[in-house]
Amino acid sequence: MPDLLMLLATSLGVFVATTVLVIVLTTPVETPVMRLARYARYTGRRGSPAEEAEYLSFQERLVKPTLQRLFALAARAAPN
Repeated sequence: MPDLLMLLATSLGVFVATTVLVIVLTTPVETPVMRLARYARYTGRRGSPAEEAEYLSFQERLVKPTLQRLFALAARAAPN
């Protein structure tokens, strides 16, 4: 029984240590440029194209605006 308890305690310790390590290493650090870009997006202003390409994902830059335009076009073409 003590061997099983030691194994469970060790497994739990390794799991917690791995979880903490992954969270610490993958948490994004917000730089001043990223913060300004976020503020610009919240207020609806356009940011620098280079900044947008650097910090926005492919989906946020291309897919989402394309789908929004497509849905707006479909909504204008739909009967009232």
